[in-house]
Amino acid sequence: MRYSSLPGPGALLDQDAGLMNRMSVLGNVYDTVQRVRGLAGKEIHNMRPADGRLLAWLDEIGVRT
Repeated sequence: MRYSSLPGPGALLDQDAGLMNRMSVLGNVYDTVQRVRGLAGKEIHNMRPADGRLLAWLDEIGVRT
């Protein structure tokens, strides 16, 4: 996404579906962590419930955020 290109040669339908899905999930996790890191003070109470669940899950599996 960052480079606006696909990971392998060819069109979208030539890409590995599993890899594309993992890349999408990891991109969403990265975006969430960056958004939450930007919250300060009382803004932390405006965090979406899904963001909190994701952060709790990452902590549970041992991923430092």
